[in-house]
Amino acid sequence: MFHLIALQATLPDYQPIENYRSEDDEDRDLEDPRWTPGLYIDNDLLMYLTAARSISAFQGMCEEDGCMAASRDDTTINAFDVLHDSGYDAGKALEALLKCPVTKGIEKKWTEEETKRFIKGLRQFGKNFFRIHKDLLPHRPTVMLDSSDSLANLPVASCIE
Repeated sequence: MFHLIALQATLPDYQPIENYRSEDDEDRDLEDPRWTPGLYIDNDLLMYLTAARSISAFQGMCEEDGCMAASRDDTTINAFDVLHDSGYDAGKALEALLKCPVTKGIEKKWTEEETKRFIKGLRQFGKNFFRIHKDLLPHRPTVMLDSSDSLANLPVASCIE
């Protein structure tokens, strides 16, 4: 005989943060939210993101794969962070992006040949990154092979046959 067990957690009703603060917490800073919904109209936000991606693409025109970098998630996340840090003032945010449009995390990490070797390694060895490193990519540290940040920069087109 089987017994059904409910695995869904029961959550309390939402309470604004002010309800949780005590007098002892007044001196302590709470976390800084990275996004405040409702401060920006969707259409304005889309225009800002389009401009931010254009700035990033223009900056990358001199570099190989610069336009591809402009369409990656890192560029969008950076644009959101800069907008937040600028107090949701799109003009200030775009000026900041003009000075430094590409985050440090965006860089070309994989050549086409390395990508092909890595895909071949996944097919041959599965997720055995040590073996892929040893047999196919000895010049790459194993950490770079199993890092989600690094794998996110693999060209998608080369993974699709």
